[in-house]
Amino acid sequence: NAPYLSVSELAGTLSSGNAVLTYTFSETMNVSVEPSVNLSSSSLVSFSTSYTDFNTFVVTIDFTEGSDGDYSLTLTDFSDYAGNTVDAPSLTWSIDATEPVQPTMTVSGSPSNTSAQAVTVSAEAGTTAYLYVDGIVGQTDTVGECGDVGARCNVPLPITLAEGVHRLETLVVDTAGNRSATSDAVDLEIDLTAPSISSTSSVFTPNASYLSVGELAGTLSSGNAVLTYTFSETMNVLSAPSVNLSLSSLVSFSTSYTDFNTFVITIDFTEGSDGDYSLTMTGFSDYASNTVDAPSLTWSIDATEPAQPTMAVSGSPSNTSAQTVTVSAEPGTSVYLYVDGIVDQTETVA
Repeated sequence: NAPYLSVSELAGTLSSGNAVLTYTFSETMNVSVEPSVNLSSSSLVSFSTSYTDFNTFVVTIDFTEGSDGDYSLTLTDFSDYAGNTVDAPSLTWSIDATEPVQPTMTVSGSPSNTSAQAVTVSAEAGTTAYLYVDGIVGQTDTVGECGDVGARCNVPLPITLAEGVHRLETLVVDTAGNRSATSDAVDLEIDLTAPSISSTSSVFTPNASYLSVGELAGTLSSGNAVLTYTFSETMNVLSAPSVNLSLSSLVSFSTSYTDFNTFVITIDFTEGSDGDYSLTMTGFSDYASNTVDAPSLTWSIDATEPAQPTMAVSGSPSNTSAQTVTVSAEPGTSVYLYVDGIVDQTETVA
């Protein structure tokens, strides 16, 4: 009877390393007779064989220095002392000790005002792509074929992110378990909150203490107003708001961001004609394209002086202290009566 042996099947795709194959026989073997060993591509790997006792034969194959490729191993003519022989089953495997090419990653612009993000990974076809969000695997998928063997192909890895800044990274693993280098990290800010106008202020010349940005109302004489809007966050200073000033042809105005969260509009009434005005400013935007509108403002300009009043008094000289002075003036104006250069009396003309 020929001896028989048992050994596990060495098959599949292996990364670099080594394998120790142990063959156990059913009887005492002739250890002085070496079997015939045929290892394909043996010049690319190193191996050794030996009997460790009279019924155990070991093959050690070192893949560490091996080049990528397909391998097969046959061992024949194991012999007992009676000259009976047995062959080992043929074994096949592949060596893939090369890490995949570093993947690249494409994301939407940052900041973004939507939670759902379309992340695209470009990597070696056949690898499995892993998307890390803040150091934790958030999504994984296999990179499909898109052309020639070894071509870089795209795989979408959609994710949903909470508000805040997130660090995205990706790597791929091939079927042999080789890991690529991690891609360059991308910091993606999710901003779902619209900015707000946290404070406002105004300066008016000549002095009119009742002016405020929240309600620029009433009747103003000529001059100018500087309206300052302070926002709750950093704004996109390259994206100007839409400014609609009624009767804008009759006054001049200018707008500018003075820093990343302060917007100023200066309105010069000096050359303006009398009339009713309104101001609306819409579409103040942060870098995530969240927008806010400023409150609408209204005011009137009256830069025309009233007609010169006339005054009637009793005859002079007079023999009484109590005098009746009558002023004729434009209705709605306030009349001031000066006696020796000092205001003595005032009243509104009905």
